[in-house]
Amino acid sequence: MISVPRALGIAAGALLAAAIIAGGAWLASWTLLAPRPQTAGRLAISGLQGPVSVVRDARGFPYVSARSLHDAYEAQGYLEGEDRLFQMDVLRRFVGGRLAEVFGPQLLSVDVRHRMIGPEQMAQRMYQQAAPEERAALDAFAQGVNAAMRRDPLPPEFRALLYRPRPWRPQDSLLCGLATVIDLTHTWSQVALRARIDARVGSAAAAALYSITDPRYDAPLVGRPAPVPTLPPFPSVGNPARSGAAPPIADTLPWRADREASNAWAVGGAHTRSGRALLANDPHLDFTVPMVWYAIALHAPGLNVVGASLPGTPGVILGHGAHIAWGATNATVSTLTLYREHVRETPKGFEVEDARTHAWIAVVAQTEQIAVRGARAHAFERLRTPHGFLLLDGQGRLALPAYAAAWVAQREAHSPLAAFLALDRAGSLESALAALRAYPGPPQNFVLADDRGRVAYHLAGLIPVDGVWGTRAVDGSRIVDAWRGYVPFDQLPHVDPSRDAVVFTANNRVYGAGYPYRLTDAFGPPYRAYRIRELLTGRDGLTDSEMERLQLDDLSLPELELVRDVLAAAARHPGADEDPRTLERLRAWDGRFDANASAATLAYRL
Repeated sequence: MISVPRALGIAAGALLAAAIIAGGAWLASWTLLAPRPQTAGRLAISGLQGPVSVVRDARGFPYVSARSLHDAYEAQGYLEGEDRLFQMDVLRRFVGGRLAEVFGPQLLSVDVRHRMIGPEQMAQRMYQQAAPEERAALDAFAQGVNAAMRRDPLPPEFRALLYRPRPWRPQDSLLCGLATVIDLTHTWSQVALRARIDARVGSAAAAALYSITDPRYDAPLVGRPAPVPTLPPFPSVGNPARSGAAPPIADTLPWRADREASNAWAVGGAHTRSGRALLANDPHLDFTVPMVWYAIALHAPGLNVVGASLPGTPGVILGHGAHIAWGATNATVSTLTLYREHVRETPKGFEVEDARTHAWIAVVAQTEQIAVRGARAHAFERLRTPHGFLLLDGQGRLALPAYAAAWVAQREAHSPLAAFLALDRAGSLESALAALRAYPGPPQNFVLADDRGRVAYHLAGLIPVDGVWGTRAVDGSRIVDAWRGYVPFDQLPHVDPSRDAVVFTANNRVYGAGYPYRLTDAFGPPYRAYRIRELLTGRDGLTDSEMERLQLDDLSLPELELVRDVLAAAARHPGADEDPRTLERLRAWDGRFDANASAATLAYRL
């Protein structure tokens, strides 16, 4: 006999299967039979100042030729709206905290987390304070996207989800740009994790457990390797968390493990066979369909650039012009300060102890509604103290103990787009570096090359000097403002333009001994940078084929070292239960993560 719950489950499964089949057939009919965007011939688009030519190569990548910058950016907006409209709409909804409006209650917590920082308000301030050239590019791009919305059939995803996208605003491009700021920012959750480790095992042990780099493979680009803390004996460390020290941060705070593994390098013409500079860049952002990047070429008076843009934003982010090329990796440095606040709840709301007067003052609360598809709208309160926004849990409640975050992206209402638009038009390494001087962030390691065979490197972006560098939270009841300005651009790690230079970066620590600023609690592991340095430095006659082989290099020295240590331990304990075949595979492994190497899978799981 079938029980009621099981019968309901079978019925629900049958209904779901039927819905999937029906929905698939419905969507397929729309997808296969719906009119396609026009990809050949002539189009009349309002707003253009003159004729624009668009040619797509065999891969579908568009090459735009226009008689003005306005028309180049409007054409780019049209093309991206034609090719990526649903991706762009989801991206602006993701950053702006409007996913639940389309996808329902299951994404409400994501909306709450993003509304907490006020991205719509940030984008509006950035647009209002943008220079005329940047606003003109944003306006033209938005014109193009809206022209594509009006002229082309909506992508099938909109039909399947039964909604129409609202018109594209210039501020929406800034929202899309904020996606990378949010994704690449040294997050408050990382500071929270470090604070919990520090409270549990003590600051000396935390400094070694959460090391700034791996000293065995440290590969600074500027200076010689610097020492890192060594692990003290645990019995002498004690357990401050159990003895009344700072409490751990609430487990409700979001946490994301570091996954940065980007790499970039450039070799000056003195070390290449051709005498020309060579540059390679592989930014390891998430694999998505469609991809994160949108490949495009833009040609207009004063603009001749080819590369990758971010869908929803004008211009090229990574690429090359007629005279220079550039690539970037995330700098993995701290751009925020976390304040541990003294907060109390009153009948009228929350109050915080003011660090200047030590009086209790009201926490600023801004109320707004989050629309939720298929459910009642969610009332949301954004909370701010004099230090910054208060961290909330996934339900929009104040996370206790209370922490406020001061963040560069909120304090400095400038988008990074202006710097990239200037890079697109730069005619020399000097003008490119001048553009990076005004780049607000997120901080990036930029590698550059020019047609004179010179290469250069510069870390760019606003990095606040707060003395803690993300290693811990500061006491908000005692410290009014921990920031003592930003690290000056000329004091950020850099290598001046030269034909003799070899520059490289892979999210690792780029500075060596004697550098005056820590910049972060921990950089990305230095293993890839160590390998790049090993294969590039001290060599001449390098070719583009060798650069390609290096980009595809699959040797992992730290995993090989780990396997050898495991084999040595197994030899010291011959009576253990290891499978002899497993040990034999590990002994024969050369450290390469080849697709056919089963030992690589074993090493990865160690």
